[in-house]
Amino acid sequence: MQMRMRKRMIVLLCGALAWSVAGAADPLDLRDARPRQVRVAFEVSPTERPDAQNVVYSEPVAAWLEPGAAPGQVRVRVPGRAMERLLAKFDPVPGSFGDYLWTFDAASGEVLSAGFEGRLRQNVDFGLFRSAVETRIVVQVGTRAAIGFRAPYTQLGQVVVGVCEPGSPGCTRVAPAPLDPHTGHVNAVGTIRASAIGGLGALTFSPLGEAVFSELSDLPAVSLAAE
Repeated sequence: MQMRMRKRMIVLLCGALAWSVAGAADPLDLRDARPRQVRVAFEVSPTERPDAQNVVYSEPVAAWLEPGAAPGQVRVRVPGRAMERLLAKFDPVPGSFGDYLWTFDAASGEVLSAGFEGRLRQNVDFGLFRSAVETRIVVQVGTRAAIGFRAPYTQLGQVVVGVCEPGSPGCTRVAPAPLDPHTGHVNAVGTIRASAIGGLGALTFSPLGEAVFSELSDLPAVSLAAE
């Protein structure tokens, strides 16, 4: 029992430390639409923990803020190279990732749309043999509607977190959260659509919409835009 409590305390302390690091700089000010460099830290809990929030954050990466296409909107562009680096353990195809574009409503902090595309090399287990399959992924998230997920399961050697209608049996509801002007935290929810040759594919819950957006400060930000 004491060992279990000690492990739980360590997890809570790590989570608090990650949150303090991610949110240490001034939160992003959406009221200021002047083009400038900002930074983003993504929540990166394991795929098997789709319900985890505010636990483990990536190192902050540099992004670019600019006015959106319509009045009252602000767009943040996270370089595709940064997303490749973030998803390195999933073996991304170099140079295949587009920029992660976030469109915010400046007044409410709502994420009107956010998404990117890229390709991964995934080891698929066909039983008698394993094969590396190139898979195209399309990520789409936002904060205007909740989404649900089902318990993770393994298919062809890959962890799958299926999406479902919130309120349906066995479906865990995840509420979105617009950008908090006091912390810069946002939780945009949505899906990852994966497709590969041979008809392989899946629509899964996206864990890539929770992040902390902040103004660029003296704290280090990993700039990947020009790499």
